[in-house]
Amino acid sequence: MTAYRVTFSIRGMDCAACARHVENRLRAIDGVSDATVDAVTEHCIVLCDGAAVSEADLYAAVRELGYHPAATLEPRRHPIRRQEQRLLLRIGLAAVLLPLAWKGPEATSTPLAIAATIVTGYSILWQAGRSVRRRAMDVETFLSLGIVACCAVGEFLAAATIGVFVLVAQVLEIHTSDRSRRGIRELVAATPHSALVRRGGDVARIPADQLTCGDTVLVRPGTRIPADGHVLSGQAAVNEAPITGESTPKEKGPGDRVFAGSITDAGALEIHVDRVGRETTLGRIITMVEEAQERKAPVQRLADRFATYFTPAVLAAAAGAYLWTDDVLAAVSVIVVACPCAVALATPLAVVAAVGNAARRGILVKGGAHLEALARADAFVFDKTGTLTTGRPEVLAVASFDGHTEREILSAAAMVERFSEHPLARAIRRRATECGLPPIEPSGFTPVPGRGVIATDPVSGSMIVVGTADLLRDHGAELSPDAERRVQTEEARGASVLLVAHDGVPCGYVAVRDQLRPEAASALASLTRLGIRRLVMMTGDGNGAAQAVARELPLSFSHSNLLPGDKTALVRELGQTHRVAMVGDGINDAPALAEAHVGIAMGAAGTDAAIEAADVALMTDDLRRIPEAVALGRQAVATIRRNLVIALAFNIAGVALAASGVLPPAAAAATHVLPDVGVFLNSARLLYWAGLPEAEDN
Repeated sequence: MTAYRVTFSIRGMDCAACARHVENRLRAIDGVSDATVDAVTEHCIVLCDGAAVSEADLYAAVRELGYHPAATLEPRRHPIRRQEQRLLLRIGLAAVLLPLAWKGPEATSTPLAIAATIVTGYSILWQAGRSVRRRAMDVETFLSLGIVACCAVGEFLAAATIGVFVLVAQVLEIHTSDRSRRGIRELVAATPHSALVRRGGDVARIPADQLTCGDTVLVRPGTRIPADGHVLSGQAAVNEAPITGESTPKEKGPGDRVFAGSITDAGALEIHVDRVGRETTLGRIITMVEEAQERKAPVQRLADRFATYFTPAVLAAAAGAYLWTDDVLAAVSVIVVACPCAVALATPLAVVAAVGNAARRGILVKGGAHLEALARADAFVFDKTGTLTTGRPEVLAVASFDGHTEREILSAAAMVERFSEHPLARAIRRRATECGLPPIEPSGFTPVPGRGVIATDPVSGSMIVVGTADLLRDHGAELSPDAERRVQTEEARGASVLLVAHDGVPCGYVAVRDQLRPEAASALASLTRLGIRRLVMMTGDGNGAAQAVARELPLSFSHSNLLPGDKTALVRELGQTHRVAMVGDGINDAPALAEAHVGIAMGAAGTDAAIEAADVALMTDDLRRIPEAVALGRQAVATIRRNLVIALAFNIAGVALAASGVLPPAAAAATHVLPDVGVFLNSARLLYWAGLPEAEDN
């Protein structure tokens, strides 16, 4: 059977306990292998391994629990729910303050207190009844026990006060959850709702979701691009901040790629649509951010285990308080003060806020587990070409060994590299075009990963090899001492040398040099300031080219002449003693990225393979995003730990004070709100994290 994933939203969950109930119910369905539900984002991800499971079955199971499944994943605000909660809070406060201020006979104040209890407590009691029907114990069940117990002993005002503080907590939770989802909401808002499309000679404005691949879209100045595509005509400065996090506009012209959500600051474009909707780069980013909670951080699993034992522990503490003090109000206070949601939400709130913040910066983190891996990384391995260097090398020199002209050497190399996508091959083809050499297709093409390419001349039928000295030797071509000296001289200049052999005879070389990224040294220096002591570069280029780059960077080690398998082995070996982060392009480096504790792909905008291969995808080529990602990961993990300390400290202290009689039920209700408030406010700080100090970025 083919495994597949179903993703949808669930409305009506109040806390993390609700999410756990839904997870357990979905996992009990035959054919469901796993289910992950996040109360903060309201998203549900179900992994199915049986063809018999349908979305209707999953939706029905959710409805059985009293929640509302929805196919859309678009993050929503809660205007109606927020207004309702605030109205209830105002009424509840008035209902509680009126009995307190009542100066009349007690016979009148008691009915006022009862009325206040009904106003503030009915929603709690209704939710608790729903929990009982689904055989679950959650925070509403605890609080309803407290309200009922207070009423049973005649403490109606205390019961009403419990309801008021619960309303306060709910208002704060809705507000903070909405703020935590702000990052996703901003990404969704970046997608335009309409597009100006040309079809059959007519131009019309249509909803963006009606676009199809192959359409021609017209984008006016100051408007958003509605789909991924390439420019057919026009010239414009395009702000790609929703994708890359960089607000500096880029000039776009015919042939250039553009992304949905980008804004044309100046100029107009005519665009051929290549991707629409959720298949666009922006759509994929939104999906990845929405599904980030599927990969829970290890600390979240610890919190989940704690929540499993929380309910019986609190009930045992309440029973112990009653037996010790013979005071039913002490037991009630223990139940009321307990706040399992603060522990359960300690991680999800922080992760959602951090992932949303990162997405706005052009850093796509695929979940809490990878945030934690970033925070723990103590060694970074960088691929050279296209990562530490610009990935757009230029031909430095063309030389001949045996009487061939330089144009003949360049023509042969360009022919052999005709179908290669390696940056060095593109540099050779560009130089051949600049020199006016006609493109020639080889009759055979055999790439040898990490070493070069073998092809057949379509005219003479000769075998031509372009690549490393080792590849030439494997095909019977040995370099003379003079040729080796010339190659070493080029490598000492920082060039990568591609040797050319014709029927087993070395006949020349093309020296290509890639430029170091201007921000590479400062980015690696920032990592060093963050405490990363092992910075390693690896490359398939020769030792001379590697050392030329290494001399300009604060690297710990440099490894050259590596095949793809060697790179993977190097990451694996380093991972035995360090927590390794691997940085590459996400395509040629995919095995090494997968081997690292956390893989980081650079320049992933528009590149499906890079987004899929890495745990963290940078939508831009700016290396300074890497120390930013590390710092944000550390901030997130520190926030989660502070959240857990806040939640556990308040719960332990609150239960102890309540059991000893220091906290009456009303005061216990007020204390119940405090850890929620602390966790919400502490997590919200991640929304406003502004990045590394300027001194560390330069």
